[in-house]
Amino acid sequence: MSHFIKNSSLKSVSFIMITGLLSFILLPISVGAITFPGGGTGTSPSFTTTQQATLNLINSAINKLNAAENKIQNNPSLSPSTKTSILNDLNGIEAQLLASKTAVEQATTNAELQVVSQEVSSYLKTNKDVIKNDFTLAITEIGANASAKAKAYEEQIQQLLTVLAVTCPSQSSTIATLTAQITQLETEIIALNSAIKSKNAVTIKVEMKKISTLMKSMSKNVKTIQTSCNIPTV
Repeated sequence: MSHFIKNSSLKSVSFIMITGLLSFILLPISVGAITFPGGGTGTSPSFTTTQQATLNLINSAINKLNAAENKIQNNPSLSPSTKTSILNDLNGIEAQLLASKTAVEQATTNAELQVVSQEVSSYLKTNKDVIKNDFTLAITEIGANASAKAKAYEEQIQQLLTVLAVTCPSQSSTIATLTAQITQLETEIIALNSAIKSKNAVTIKVEMKKISTLMKSMSKNVKTIQTSCNIPTV
């Protein structure tokens, strides 16, 4: 019966990768926040300060891209074709950022830095939809994989309960709880599949979390029955 417990969590879901992509989408707002000589009030920053601030922002973007790329590459829920498609997009964006970084390093005036920074901001804003589409593609595929695992788990528990009702009547209350949880799991799977169909990334993420939490609770109940009725593991 330990088999059911081991499959209770959706560990293939990579929320770190998702967070990295979402944070990266917001980067243009930060890039646009740099204060250049003549563009604000008070004392203007020195060339060195402006150059370093611009490099920090570009490096932050590159680091987030690398983190997202690693998570995508190592995520077992994504197909090779999906990984290739997303990685090609992100690698292209990273290449442009590296070119901009070189331009910043070679700049000699604040005016040159401002031009590069504006180009970076414009480039990222232009490619924001590309990143969003990649994010949606990834989370939709991860969600579909999570749905399939949850459905398989549900069927396993259904089969298990049929046996437990006869072999472990002393745990009728816990068995009843598991039965109710199966009904709830079915509801959440339906909601997840609906979100996948409409490519609603926010709802997909919410439903995956709810399903994962529910499956963990179900596994604890299975363990309780297993221990109480002295049922050997398999």
